[in-house]
Amino acid sequence: MFSDTINKSDLLFKGLVASFQDIALQGLGKVASHHSGKIEINLDEASYAIDTLTMLQEKTVNNLKEEEARELNSLIHYLRMNYLDVLKENQKDSGNSRNSEDTKPNNTNNTEKKENEMKRTPFYKFHKEMGGKLVPFAGFEMPVQYEGINQEHLHVRNKVGVFDVSHMGEFYIKGEDAEKFVSYITCNNPEELGPHGVQYSAFTMPHSGLVDDLLVYKRSDGFLLVVNAANIDKDWQWVNKQKDGFKVELENISDKTAQLAIQGPLAEPLTEKLTGLKLTEVPFYESRDFKMYGENVLLSRTGYTGEDGFELYFSPEIADKVWSDLFEAGKEFNLKPIGLGARDSLRLEMKYCLYGHDIDETTSPLEAGLGWIVKLDKGDFIGKEVLLKQKDEKPKRKLVCITMLDKAIPRQHYKILSVIKEDIGEVTSGIMSPSLNKGIALGYVKTEYSKIGNKVLIEIRDKHFEAEIVKPPFWKSGSHK
Repeated sequence: MFSDTINKSDLLFKGLVASFQDIALQGLGKVASHHSGKIEINLDEASYAIDTLTMLQEKTVNNLKEEEARELNSLIHYLRMNYLDVLKENQKDSGNSRNSEDTKPNNTNNTEKKENEMKRTPFYKFHKEMGGKLVPFAGFEMPVQYEGINQEHLHVRNKVGVFDVSHMGEFYIKGEDAEKFVSYITCNNPEELGPHGVQYSAFTMPHSGLVDDLLVYKRSDGFLLVVNAANIDKDWQWVNKQKDGFKVELENISDKTAQLAIQGPLAEPLTEKLTGLKLTEVPFYESRDFKMYGENVLLSRTGYTGEDGFELYFSPEIADKVWSDLFEAGKEFNLKPIGLGARDSLRLEMKYCLYGHDIDETTSPLEAGLGWIVKLDKGDFIGKEVLLKQKDEKPKRKLVCITMLDKAIPRQHYKILSVIKEDIGEVTSGIMSPSLNKGIALGYVKTEYSKIGNKVLIEIRDKHFEAEIVKPPFWKSGSHK
């Protein structure tokens, strides 16, 4: 068993968070071979590994420095969110391949891959060189962290960091009915977009559940849809299934696209130095086209951290040059690479939903607090009639922000109780907030208990800890413009 590799006596000493991380990543590397249905998945061992770390953390929290305790908590949260649930899904479909999770094709920087190997982004070698801890994620080997999740989180909040998000999916929609088609398959209204507009939206299902959340870019000849990495194949199949009757051309350009997200209060001066563009003229959720090294680049003032930032899309052919020049330009701004662990904690502090946890095919955008992207006054779209009915009747549950009043860390699937211990909901995401130094969570509760200021209880290992429903977002000092 994985837990046998842990010397429990070592956990009584301070400063061993790095050892925790290495042990966890190595152990889960053995049991998280979930990218191939041909490899047996040991769900029990993976679950036991994470639970063991959680229990040891709770027992030794007073022996660790405050920063180290937060770091360990962040790691446990990331492992639970991105391994355990994936393993559970794969055990259900153990006879199937991983194609349904994420089949983003290899980019041009990759050598030929065998069927069962993980994919790599164009920046893989840089992650290795810079000490990134690489883990399986959505079919790719991705950096979960470099210096540490907590440190990286705070660096983005205070300075500037860059995320490799090349594993995301990109679909191009062209043709006479492109706008009409995008309007039909998404709940927001692309007709509202100007020539350079970007829009947060979602693919809705007939019963109002969500296929995925995504970004919609208005292009001169159509639309670019940017979808979640783990949903590329599912989304591609969904979009193609809806095209009958529309004069559209669809192209999956995920294999032709590298993507970086530059995020933090210093993102603007850094990105101006890299690109030569005057970015004060680019509003939030707008894009610009320009060239680097003779290749087309798409830039948008977007991100999922709550800080100012830009996302760049370009050919993998120039990925090496972009990365090298970015870090050369970033020296004066103390630019650092940031792993996916901090990306998760940053988004949670903003109440940005994570697909597969806070939203999925069973959740309505109205329940999730995403009513602002549901344009019920536009023409027909998938799920419109059900959403109109939900709006009239009011959702029976709501996604809320919860702050712990007691010293405790909420986790996904923990029960949310009323003050008289009635079961009223469940946590969907939870961490010890690096920015606020307190436990925070998102979770669905019965609508009658969703009022801001209401006290609730979080059930943790048969014990109850007091918490309060608060107004989103948790982090209210973001630099995004």
